[in-house]
Amino acid sequence: MFKNILLPIYNNRRAERAIPYALEFAERAGAHLTFITIVDKNTSTDEENKAIDYIKNVSEETYKLADGKVNVCWELGRGELEKTIARYVEKKAIDLVCLASSTQKGLITTITGNHTERITRAVHCPALVVSNDEIKEYGYIFSHILMPLDGSEDSTNAQVIGAKLAKTFKLSITLFTMVQPVSIAGGADLVGLSGVTNNMINKENFKEARQHLEEVAASMTEQGIDATFKTVMGTNSADEIAKAFKEYKADLTVMVTRDYSPMEAFFMASTSRKIVSMDCLPVLMIRQQ
Repeated sequence: MFKNILLPIYNNRRAERAIPYALEFAERAGAHLTFITIVDKNTSTDEENKAIDYIKNVSEETYKLADGKVNVCWELGRGELEKTIARYVEKKAIDLVCLASSTQKGLITTITGNHTERITRAVHCPALVVSNDEIKEYGYIFSHILMPLDGSEDSTNAQVIGAKLAKTFKLSITLFTMVQPVSIAGGADLVGLSGVTNNMINKENFKEARQHLEEVAASMTEQGIDATFKTVMGTNSADEIAKAFKEYKADLTVMVTRDYSPMEAFFMASTSRKIVSMDCLPVLMIRQQ
């Protein structure tokens, strides 16, 4: 499924925390792993040489860590960070980018997104975002996937990738959806639903959502995947996903992320953006088709 994995890395120990995750994906999928570091026009020759020495050393150490089971190489890119990575992803047919979550803060970062968010928006392939605080050792990190679904075509695409991942990596999976309660001001009679209450509508919506997950879980079970499902009623999807992540002891969230502009993401507070900032990492973000 994933054949070419890219891990942008800098002379930063926090960024290196994505390495065990990228290695596991590469080994289990039989993929090629490339490290890339970016320099810009203001980078001095001395700084560039230090960057090259750093990434060469990281690549060599990573190859040793994988005991030669993963093909590892490195690249030096020149230009603006997000655009340079996006061009490389397209040129080299990268199908997964791995990133450690960013520690950048401040108003501008809140509006435009930090480096991690901007890279995930710039690349047109799945992105795995891992915690920059948690140190994991190389070894089978993943065992259980939480997959939020909303019944949309985009989430169906994420569902297909999640199923392939579960089957290839031999992982169990919990499908999850949240149903937003309906509350019609003035009663259902105002919209031509005589005798129908908000409670009746909510029960029907919940039933349909649950039935959908049940069917998806049954389909995955037929493929040999250990699949369960959970449907909840709630108003904050990010909070409910975070609760489910802990309840089911998931170690990977797989979900769709939609194309919002930085300003739209700021005002709409997209679920995927919230999830990245919460304790539900790592998260595999599948781009909207």
